Amino acid sequence: MDEANEKAKLAWTLIEETGANVFLTGRAGTGKTTLLRKLRESSNKRIVVIAPTGIAAINAGGVTMHSFFQLPIGPYLPGLTDLGGRNYDRFSKSKLRLIKNMDLLVIDEISMARADLIDALDASLRRHRDPSRPFGGVQLLMVGDLQQLAPVTKPEEWSLLSQVYDTPYFFSSIALKATPYEVVELDHIYRQTDPVFTSILNKVRDNTVDAGTLSLLNSRVLPDFVPRPEDGYIRLVTHNDQANALNQQELHKLKGNPVTFSSEVEGDFPPNSYPAESQLTLKAGAQVMFLRNDPLQHYYNGMIGTVESLSPEYVVVRAAESGELVNVEPVKWENIKFETDSETGKVVEKTTGAFSQLPLRLAWAVTIHKSQGLTFEHAIIDASRSFAHGQTYVALSRCKSLEGMVLSAPITHSSIISDRDVSEYTRHSQENQCGPGRLNKMKREYYWTLLRELVDFGQIQNLLEDMSRAVEDYVSHTYPVFSSQYSRAMTVFDTEIAEVSRRFVHVCQGYGQHIAEPEKDEHLNKRITDAAKYFSNKLIPFQELVNQTPDNLDNKQGRKRIVELKVELKLAIAFKINLLKRVSGLGNFHPHEYLKLRMEETARAARVSEATAQTKKEKSKTTDKAALKTLTEDINDQALFEALCQWRAEAAKAIARPAFTVAHTKALIAVSNARPSTLRQLMGLPGWGKLKVSQYGAQVLSIVAQHS
Repeated sequence: MDEANEKAKLAWTLIEETGANVFLTGRAGTGKTTLLRKLRESSNKRIVVIAPTGIAAINAGGVTMHSFFQLPIGPYLPGLTDLGGRNYDRFSKSKLRLIKNMDLLVIDEISMARADLIDALDASLRRHRDPSRPFGGVQLLMVGDLQQLAPVTKPEEWSLLSQVYDTPYFFSSIALKATPYEVVELDHIYRQTDPVFTSILNKVRDNTVDAGTLSLLNSRVLPDFVPRPEDGYIRLVTHNDQANALNQQELHKLKGNPVTFSSEVEGDFPPNSYPAESQLTLKAGAQVMFLRNDPLQHYYNGMIGTVESLSPEYVVVRAAESGELVNVEPVKWENIKFETDSETGKVVEKTTGAFSQLPLRLAWAVTIHKSQGLTFEHAIIDASRSFAHGQTYVALSRCKSLEGMVLSAPITHSSIISDRDVSEYTRHSQENQCGPGRLNKMKREYYWTLLRELVDFGQIQNLLEDMSRAVEDYVSHTYPVFSSQYSRAMTVFDTEIAEVSRRFVHVCQGYGQHIAEPEKDEHLNKRITDAAKYFSNKLIPFQELVNQTPDNLDNKQGRKRIVELKVELKLAIAFKINLLKRVSGLGNFHPHEYLKLRMEETARAARVSEATAQTKKEKSKTTDKAALKTLTEDINDQALFEALCQWRAEAAKAIARPAFTVAHTKALIAVSNARPSTLRQLMGLPGWGKLKVSQYGAQVLSIVAQHS
C-alpha cells in the first residue's frame, strides 16, 4: 500500500477492518486496479470478483456478473422477474458453498453495471445467504468511475426499466438505495506522470474544459499521421462504422486469398441485432478481436489476436498476449424477447431466433467502448463524433502520455458529454465523505460482528435438528436408543451452547461498548479465549454422537438422508471446534488474526469435503462392481445377456430415452435365462407386459434365436 496515498489507505482500512460496503472511485490511472490486485493478494477475506462485461472481468481476474450468478440477459424487475425459471440461480454445490462462504463481493467497472443487475444480485444473495439482510449480508466493494462509460441500455429495455428506476446507473438500484455504503475517491494519479496531461484529463472528466485546455489537447491533431507497424498504434473510434472502414482498408493491404464465413440465422433475428458480421472475411495476418467468452477459457470477449492460418473449414488465431494458438469454431447467440405474463405479472423470456457465426471481428481499429480498462503506449484517437457520456474521457485516458497520443480530428466542447444525474450523485457523495469518527465506529461494529460469528452455532443446531428428525423417521425402528439420545442432545445443545452463547455476547458487548479498541482489552480477550475453550469442549460429545449414528439402513431414501447429514455435520462441527481451539490458543481475539485463522480452516474443510466426495465416488464404483459381479453370477447365458444389453442401448438412443425405459436389467436377465421362443412365452416373464411385447417382442425373440 502506497503510504503517501491517504485515500487509498482509507479504502484499505474500510475494506479490511470493517464490514462496510464501499464504492471505490477515482479518475483513470489513480490506482483502483492496483488496489484491487493487492487486496486479492493480501486480504484474509474470502473474495469473489465479478464485472459487467467479459473484458472487464478478465482484466480484474474475475468472471462476469451474469455467468457467476447465472442471470438472464434481459431486464430484471424486482418482484416480477423469476430467477428460478430456466435453471437461473440454481447453483452447483461448490458454487453454493462459495457464495455462502464469501466475505467480500467485488464488482469492477461498476459504471457499466445497470441498476437492475445490482438488484438481481441482491435477490440471488438473499435467496442463498441471509434473506433479511441487503445482499445476503456480504460486504460489497464497487470499483469504477462514473465519469467513464455508462451502462448500455436499449430503448426497448429502458421502456420496462423506467417503470422502476429513475436512472440506469448502479446507484439507482433499489437494494443499494436501502444499503449504507462509503464512497472513497482516489485522487493520486499514477498512469500519467505529466502534470500538464493530468490537468487536461481532469478538466475533460469534470467537463470544465476551457479554450487553453482545448488548444493544448488539439496540438496533438495530426490528421495525416501514418504509424509504423512496429510502433504498435491502435485506433480508438466512437462508432462501429468507423472501425469497420479502417479494418477493411487494412485487410485489403494483406496478401493472400480471403476466406468468407457466412452466418446462419434461425427464426426471428433482426439484422440490426446481429452480434457479429453476417459475412466475415478474413486473411492470414489479419488482426482480430473475440466477441464473446469461451466456456473453456481459451479466449474472452475483447481479446486481440492475429489469424495464423485459415481455410473454409477452420480458423486458427494466435493470441496477442499469450501467444497461444486458438482453434475458433462458430458459436450461437439467441434472440430473446421479454414479455409480461398476463396472469402472474412476471417478466418472462421467449427465444424467438438464433444467430451462428465465428465469434470474431477485424480489429486494427476498436471502439472506445471496447477499450475501457486498457492502457496504451501509443493510440490514434478520433473522438470528434462522441455521442455518449464519458466517451471522450475514456479514450484520452487510455494513453499514458500526451506524446503517445495522436488525434485524427480536433476535439470540441460538443465532443465532451456529461450526465446530469452522475454529476448530482457525485456532488452528494463528496459532501458525505467518511471521517475518522465514523471509521472507528465501523471498526468496532465489525469486531462485534466477527465475535458473534465465532460463537454462532445456528448452522450446527439446524443440522442437528434435521438429523434428529431423520433419526426419528428412519433409524428409531431399528435403533430406538438413538432417537432418545438425539432428543436429549438437542436439549443440552440449547441450554449449554446456544443460550450460553447468547448471554456471552450480550455481556461482552455491554462490557466493551465504551472501549475504543476492544481487541486490546486484556479482560475482554481473557473472557473470549476462555469461552472459545468452553464451546470447543462442549461440541465434542455432539461430534461423537454424529459419528456413532448408524447409516447401514435398508431404506434407500433414509440411508441417503442420514449419510448426507452426517457428512454436513462432521464438516460443520469439525470446522467450528478447530476454529475455536485456535482462537483459544491465540490468547486474544483480533479481527485480522481471526480472519486469517478462519480462511485456513475454510481451506482445510474444503480439502476434507473433496476427499470425502472422492472416497464416496470410489466406494460407489466398488459397490457397482460388486453388484455387477453378483448379477452376472445369476445369468445362465452371458453372451445372450450382453447382446440384449447392446440392443437395449441402441433402442434407447434411437428414441433419446434412458435405457431402463426400454427394459429393466432384471427383464433382460429373465430373457437370457428362460430363452423364450414365442411372444406368449415372453409375456410370461417379469418386466414384459403387453405393451413392451408389442413394441419390442419381435426384436427380442430375433436376438434369442440368433443365440440358439
